[in-house]
Amino acid sequence: MIPIVFPHTYLSQRAVQILTKVFDRIGVYLPSDLQIPEQMQHGADSGILELRIPAPGDKGRLAEVLKAFRSWAAMQGGRPGFDMDLLKAYHSQAPFIDAPFASQIRTDISRRMEPSSSSKEQKAGPDPLLSARIFLSIAQQLDEQADTLDKDFAAVDARRQDMLRELQDGLPDSPASEPPATVGSEEHGRYMLTERMQAWAWLAAVDAAQSGASAPALLVTAEREVLEWVIDRLPADASLDRSKLFSVSAENSEAIAGWRRDFLQAIIPLATGSDEPADPMHRLPNPPPVDVNIDRLQLEVVRLPHKCVVEVLEALSPSPPAAEQAAAAAENTVIVVVEPAAAF
Repeated sequence: MIPIVFPHTYLSQRAVQILTKVFDRIGVYLPSDLQIPEQMQHGADSGILELRIPAPGDKGRLAEVLKAFRSWAAMQGGRPGFDMDLLKAYHSQAPFIDAPFASQIRTDISRRMEPSSSSKEQKAGPDPLLSARIFLSIAQQLDEQADTLDKDFAAVDARRQDMLRELQDGLPDSPASEPPATVGSEEHGRYMLTERMQAWAWLAAVDAAQSGASAPALLVTAEREVLEWVIDRLPADASLDRSKLFSVSAENSEAIAGWRRDFLQAIIPLATGSDEPADPMHRLPNPPPVDVNIDRLQLEVVRLPHKCVVEVLEALSPSPPAAEQAAAAAENTVIVVVEPAAAF
């Protein structure tokens, strides 16, 4: 059972490092194969990432809409890429209302989003799945741009600290230089989290419908806000099982490798089992003790009993595509959050 990262379609190197401290391999949904981030392709080539494209069709229409939107984005300020305001603009009802030639651009993009079939049975209006893929494509490029900037800023800051240490070397009573600043790249991924969730739910629902008995039942994230977002939107009477917080060493060792094998074996019954033990989380093994001076991760497991992934998706998105619930083999849905508990 391969865990699926949600709700992002771009993973930074840091996020991959965090998640692969617990999982051998993780899956990521992509809106298309038009622009696969280079480092994610390397991850797929090395076997630690499985890149899934649940809806590979309409590549031509998707490319046309993205090209038109980039043209509109360039007119907003001459910037070569996207920014957060532009991502929000796309998702709004009338994203181009204040732009030059707004009506023409909006009409052109809307036309490209119309279903290509002329069948009378086809519903009129933009394709919601295509719209979700466009939104995720823009968000993916935004996250990649932000990650690149964060790494550049961190590299410049590290060089500055090195220069300060060289200048201070040998000087009496010279103050210690500050550690390189950590740029919060995760903040970019939290932007418009609700809209990301709703768009991602379309890809997940399509994958669930296509996968049948092998539909995903294990979702993972490196951001606690994602887990809390899901929990906040569950029905008030929804049943929920939460584990305690586990502290896991971020360093590799034989003890950690053994615990990880046991943990992965224990996670599967939580998703597929229909039994109701008094404490279903008792199956999860405790990790080896972590020294206070060692970088560590914080891990929590949440199980949504008797809710397959399709039912969970219905709570995440107002109108995801229909998928047969009976097709899913997993009885439950399990969400795992892995996040740094100290400097990492």
